[in-house]
Amino acid sequence: MKAKQGNAVIEAALVLPLIILISAALIRAGSDMSSRVIEISSVHAEQARAECEGGMVDTEDIMRGRWVLR
Repeated sequence: MKAKQGNAVIEAALVLPLIILISAALIRAGSDMSSRVIEISSVHAEQARAECEGGMVDTEDIMRGRWVLR
């Protein structure tokens, strides 16, 4: 009985750090991807504003995907 408990402790000691490491890597990758998407969207918003400046298209409509001429 004690041998089985000892095996479980050793397995947990080996597997738990791997699970924590993989989880941390996934969280970091998701955070980096989110930051990149925010950066790209702000660049696109600035480009849209520059193209529409003085034009007849509202920037908010462009950002929402509604290309409506006024």
